[in-house]
Amino acid sequence: MTAKDRFTASLLGSAAGSVIGSQFVGKKRGSFQVTVPIDGGDLAPGFLTGNSALALCLAETLAEFGLDSDSEFIFMRKAGDLRRNGCWRPAIPASRHERVLRTRGRERQDAPVIVADRVPQINRPSPVMPGNVNGALAWIAPLAYLLKDSRSFSFRLRHIERFCAIEGQQARCTLACVIFVEFLVGLYRDLSISEALALASDEIAPLSDNQVYAREFPSYFRIFDRRVLGAPKNSIRSGEYAAETLEAVLWSLGHSASFTECLVEAVSLGGDTVSTAAIAGGAAGVAYGLESIGPEWLALIPQAREIDGLSHMV
Repeated sequence: MTAKDRFTASLLGSAAGSVIGSQFVGKKRGSFQVTVPIDGGDLAPGFLTGNSALALCLAETLAEFGLDSDSEFIFMRKAGDLRRNGCWRPAIPASRHERVLRTRGRERQDAPVIVADRVPQINRPSPVMPGNVNGALAWIAPLAYLLKDSRSFSFRLRHIERFCAIEGQQARCTLACVIFVEFLVGLYRDLSISEALALASDEIAPLSDNQVYAREFPSYFRIFDRRVLGAPKNSIRSGEYAAETLEAVLWSLGHSASFTECLVEAVSLGGDTVSTAAIAGGAAGVAYGLESIGPEWLALIPQAREIDGLSHMV
């Protein structure tokens, strides 16, 4: 299984999670049954919205500009366009597809011109999502693909914090994003779910002495010791708060052996099923790979063909 297959599956998995999660959002746990396949529900025909669409905006940004110093501002512009349009529409023209495939990183001589033309003239991201809600956790998964080959935790942390700053979120939510991206990096390196979580915990451990993050560590104690993977279901909450959502996602992975099982478990928790299932779907795609997403899922995913094409540009 290649890393590219995992990445493609992650984007498709997030979209699939949005589809199935939208059917049960707000429902009380135990009051419904999840069966697969399902129909597309209330999604606009042919288009993706919400968190999975934001993840695609991030993937587009990374495809065009990688980790350039202004890429988070470009993502902000794309996210603004998404909110105005109400759904995701591929923003890179076919002619640019060819240029992106030909040029990468420092070899891309025209990047400064493009950045100057597209980046809003501001010095730092504006806070739009205060508090400990999910924030960037809902869309940050694509970043793990670009960070997977770096052996420097400080390098990865710096770029995770850059994108989290867009949401103006508190340290607890940013720490959730750091844990999640580090976990995905482990999966991209062919580690098991338990091994990837252990690696993430080890990498993040030094932050317990960081004055910004130290007081947030107790919110994630079951994650750092991996007990969340085998925790009883009645101890898992599925709301709009980052610490709870991250536990719900990891619990769903720990109680499944396939992509479909993971999504069913995530949705069965009730509550904010859209966010939980979209994030879990993205993680399950990395864990189980492209072959795990069967035709019954692909038939439900709006813009599946466009998502597949985008994934091969990053």
